[in-house]
Amino acid sequence: MDCDDDTFDVNVDTEGIKINEDGIEIRDNNDHVKINSNGINVEADDVKVNINKNGIDIKSDN
Repeated sequence: MDCDDDTFDVNVDTEGIKINEDGIEIRDNNDHVKINSNGINVEADDVKVNINKNGIDIKSDN
């Protein structure tokens, strides 16, 4: 299956979940998860985790 022939636009924006051409974002109060072409970013409870082509970066505010 050739993906170029089977692409379609998706745009979902409901309470806490957003899916569009930029990627996927899930939010719950101040916590969130973003998945896009740059990698995966998670922010929750004063901890930030970023996973991308450069590796894994974990930061804590504590």
